[in-house]
Amino acid sequence: SHKWLGDLLLVVGSLEESIAAHRRATEVDPYFALGWANLGISQAAAGQFERAVASYRQALTLDANLNWVHSLASIALTLDGRPENALRELAIQPGQDQFALDSGIRAFVYARAGQRARAASIARYLERSARTAPAATGALGYSLLGLGDSSRALDAFILSADADTFYPLVLASIEFDPIRSLPRYPELLRKLNLQDQPVAKLKAAGR
Repeated sequence: SHKWLGDLLLVVGSLEESIAAHRRATEVDPYFALGWANLGISQAAAGQFERAVASYRQALTLDANLNWVHSLASIALTLDGRPENALRELAIQPGQDQFALDSGIRAFVYARAGQRARAASIARYLERSARTAPAATGALGYSLLGLGDSSRALDAFILSADADTFYPLVLASIEFDPIRSLPRYPELLRKLNLQDQPVAKLKAAGR
């Protein structure tokens, strides 16, 4: 129950409360790998990147099959200014579904690590794929976010919400700060029924 409470608090933007609930989940069951992964997600959303990476490491120690946790760790390392470490983290992870969010995360990390041509190639592929595969729209948004095209990234996330493929747990994360001031951002919140929640008021400077 602490894990689900932490998820809910994160979705609505109550970051410190989310961290506390997720930490309590790891105290109740220290061998619950997913609990450690979710603790890392809430820590990263609050800008506690080093702690987030440590939580992700613990999750992978408990369950090496949680391959997607490497993607989360790569984002935290990127945002913490350690792009080379982020690239090494991606290299550990086996390839995932080509339309999964993992593809967009890879593009995000590549772009922030200076490999923009590689990131742009993934973005173009995802843009073509999104015409027939709605699951690709969220990944496209992430790739565009990494490339600095915030407006088109927001458009993709709105389409992802329409297709019910947007993962709301990530919305409080710092990498979404560039889209919060865009005129259409409230549209994304409305589609996720979050317009009246604290996450709607998150600002980069206010963390």
